[in-house]
Amino acid sequence: MPDDAPPNRGPTRLRPTVIGPIAPGQKTSRRPADRASPPVSEHATRPVVAPTAIPGVERRRIAVTVADIARLSPGVAPAVAATAVRLVEGFVVEGARDRTITLWGHGAQQEYADLVARTLDLARADELGRVRAYVTRMIDLLGAIDLPVICGIGRPAGVFDRLFGGTGRIDTLCALEDARAELDQLVRLTAAALDPLLRLRDRLSEQARRIEATGGDIEAAALAAGFLADHLSITQPALSQRFLERAMSLTRSVAQLRGDDPLRAAQAEQPLHLIAAIQEAVLVAMPAWLSTIAALTATASGARSPNPTEAGELQHRLQTILQQLKT
Repeated sequence: MPDDAPPNRGPTRLRPTVIGPIAPGQKTSRRPADRASPPVSEHATRPVVAPTAIPGVERRRIAVTVADIARLSPGVAPAVAATAVRLVEGFVVEGARDRTITLWGHGAQQEYADLVARTLDLARADELGRVRAYVTRMIDLLGAIDLPVICGIGRPAGVFDRLFGGTGRIDTLCALEDARAELDQLVRLTAAALDPLLRLRDRLSEQARRIEATGGDIEAAALAAGFLADHLSITQPALSQRFLERAMSLTRSVAQLRGDDPLRAAQAEQPLHLIAAIQEAVLVAMPAWLSTIAALTATASGARSPNPTEAGELQHRLQTILQQLKT
C-alpha cells in the first residue's frame, strides 16, 4: 500500500436529502441537508382562485313595518300584520312576473275552499242524521202520549175524531206499553251514538280553528298586496294595478269568510245540542220517567188507578223531557 494513501476512516455516512416546498412551475431538486434553504412563503404554494360571478338580480328588500300595515287596516290583529310584513319583505320587484302576482294569496284561498267543503261534509255526517232521527222519533212518541186519558182523568177522543181526525194519540194502556218499549230501544241507540258525536264535535272544532287561521293568511295576503300596490304606484304602475286587483279579490274572500262565521258556529253547535239533549233528557230524565210509566201501567191494569196529582206530575215531567229534546 503506498505511503500517501489516505487513512481508512470506516464506512462513508449517507447524508439526508431535504425536499423543500414546490412553488408553481418550480422543478424539484435535491439539496444536502447542511445547505441553507431560503424560506418559502405559504401563499406561494397555493394557487390563486378568482371568485366566480353568477349572473342574477340583486335582491332589495322593501322597507315596511307593522305600523305601515296597521294604517291600511286599523284594528288588524298583530299576527296578521306581522305575516303581511313577511310577505312584503319576501317580494323581489326586479324578478316579479305576472304569474307571481296572479298566484298571490291563491294557496290560502284554495285552502279555505277545501276546508269549507270538508266542514259541510262533516255537517252531513251519518252520526248526526241517525241521532236526529232517534230524537225526532222520541219527540213524536212522547208528544202523542195522553196521560190524563190513560189515567182515567181526561176525556177520550170521540168516534168522529178517531175516524176522521187521525189524531194518532197514545191513550190506552196497550198503546202506552208499546210506546214505552220503543222508547227504551231509542234510549239505547242514542246512548251508543254519544261517543261518535263527541268525536264529530272535535273534528268540527278543529275545522273551525283551521278556517280561522286560513282567514288570517288571506287577510295578510290582501294587506300585503294593498301595500305593494301603493308602494309601486309610481315606479311600476302595471304591477301596482295587478296587486290592486289581487288585494280586492282577497278582501272579498275575507268578507265572505267573516260572513260565514255564524253558519260555521251553528254547524259546530249541532253536535253540542244533541249531546246536551242525550245527556240531560235521554240518559237521565227519560229512564226514570219510563220506569214510572212501567209502574203506572201495572197499577192502572190493577184495582187502583193513578189519582189526578200523580197523573199531573207525570205529565209535567213528560213536558220537561220534550222541552229538553226540542232545545
